[in-house]
Amino acid sequence: MQGAYDLHMHAAPSPFHRVLDDYGLLEEAGRAGMAGIMLKSHYESTIARAILANIHCASCTKAYGGLVLNWPVGGLNPYAVENAMKRGCRIVWMPTRDAKNSLCSGNMPGDFFDRSGISILTETGELRAEVLEILRIARKYDAAVATGHISPEESILLCQEGIRQGNRMVLTHPEFPRTRVDVKTQKQLAALGVYIEKCWYNVAEKECTAQEMADHIRVVGAEHCFMVTDRGQTSREHPVEAMKLFMQTLLDEGITEDEIYVMTHTTAPFIKKESLEKGLEAVKSGEYDSSFAAKKLQDFLWKDGKPFNYELNNIPRTQDLPALYEETSGFYIYRNTVMTELNRRIGDKPYIVEVGEIESVDIDEAEDFMIADAIYNYELQEK
Repeated sequence: MQGAYDLHMHAAPSPFHRVLDDYGLLEEAGRAGMAGIMLKSHYESTIARAILANIHCASCTKAYGGLVLNWPVGGLNPYAVENAMKRGCRIVWMPTRDAKNSLCSGNMPGDFFDRSGISILTETGELRAEVLEILRIARKYDAAVATGHISPEESILLCQEGIRQGNRMVLTHPEFPRTRVDVKTQKQLAALGVYIEKCWYNVAEKECTAQEMADHIRVVGAEHCFMVTDRGQTSREHPVEAMKLFMQTLLDEGITEDEIYVMTHTTAPFIKKESLEKGLEAVKSGEYDSSFAAKKLQDFLWKDGKPFNYELNNIPRTQDLPALYEETSGFYIYRNTVMTELNRRIGDKPYIVEVGEIESVDIDEAEDFMIADAIYNYELQEK
């Protein structure tokens, strides 16, 4: 579990019964060595909750927040999206429990008010203006847009338009009965650049078999998929335990070590596809057991009050200094044995993918976001 992420977890406070609160979930994830978790709530923004959890929990795991566009936040509400993005929202979901498509199958367990269903399409079958504005806002902040519980037809149109406009798009649990998307279409969307969510809930609740899940991952391509649990319900295993079960289940179904561990950070918005491919190919070659993104440092460095990499009496040219490399946290790619035998994400034979200043930007603090926002707006103007 070292270095793992789960981008679909539920915790309290919530109008639905949850097995853990935010702090308890973050602490369990920390003990397992996870790098990050996404707090998801159907009926409220979780950004403030994630911020407070990160401040008050002594955990090595970082919590992230998102927004689901159900009725309590105004449905397809661009103002709610802009507000969430300004505070660090990393994923915005289209309607889930309140989606017209979902309500066609009736209320889900725990639903507590009557409402009309939300569609992202006009009566003529086009994406609504509010949806296009939400895509624009998410693109501005480089946040991901997920399909939620909208229909397969809506999901396909949304993903196609989002990719066309340059958004990061996620197809939400396509093995869930209310949102089921056939594997051929999953593969087609993945080829466009859509990330395909693979969810433990669907296997655990017998909505698809473990073999079907593994087969779908193989067809779509593991490099296009990411694993989540969608856990947090009472009377079920805790989310962190669910992720362990999911990993073991896929290994039992023959998913290989190389198919599981490609880890990218949502806080590194400028990582290029070419850099990821370079790292992946290095590990696939067998010559390296891992790869990671790093920035080259060739400058005058000090340590303990003394020059670290040069002598005061013999100052060289900057370009003649020995090169050092700083991990950017942009991505880590590693074989299963690196984790199971060494309990880390960088092995003994790593390949360093050198990235430039822009690619190396990593958003941890408010100032980092301001820098990333300035870079994004500058590049947008240049285009």
